[in-house]
Amino acid sequence: MLTKQFATKDLNLDFTLYPRGSIDQQRVSNYRQAMEAGSEFPPIIVDQNNRVIDGFHRVTACMRAFGDAASIAAEVHSYPTETDAFEAAMLANSSHGMTLSHLDQVHCLYVAQDLGIDPARAASALHITVEKASNIIKHVGFVSKPLTGLGPDGNIIPLKPSARHLQGKKLSPEQVEAHAKMAGGTQIYLVNQLIGLIETGILDMSQERLIPRLEKLRGLLNDL
Repeated sequence: MLTKQFATKDLNLDFTLYPRGSIDQQRVSNYRQAMEAGSEFPPIIVDQNNRVIDGFHRVTACMRAFGDAASIAAEVHSYPTETDAFEAAMLANSSHGMTLSHLDQVHCLYVAQDLGIDPARAASALHITVEKASNIIKHVGFVSKPLTGLGPDGNIIPLKPSARHLQGKKLSPEQVEAHAKMAGGTQIYLVNQLIGLIETGILDMSQERLIPRLEKLRGLLNDL
């Protein structure tokens, strides 16, 4: 199998082929520290179009560790169809490294279904029984594709529901920091939570720091 060195900026992290719901930022951080310390990692796998089939965490970590000068070893595989490429991504990610979670398996099975991959082949790639795959498809229902944005340094950021309108956009450093602190609900849910606190008298007005923040909110709303 052909193995060659790639500049990470030339690689395509195509999330339509990613078998996980999102990138694990802690794992990326761990890999980055190991790379900076000189640890070697096995080659990633790319297709004939430089799309990453296996190695999203390693590529992201390498980019963060070494910036624009980053390069990484990769095995180049050729896949005739999108079906073959996604099946290979499922197999690679389920057979080593970080285990696919139940939600990852659900995501994989629904993408596989959309691509017309036979359930038995999808189950085999995920190392689960056909019965388990059938039960997942039967009972779980709709699975959304992961929504992502870009950080200031080009790193992939899985977006929370409250920031889904930023899909595919580059976030400022201030937006990245605010996003990390956001709750998981949609914006209308968060706003309704505050309205409910005020309308029902649950808001604790005795908190010294609360009033200045509410005044800040009033000013921001007036500026909209």
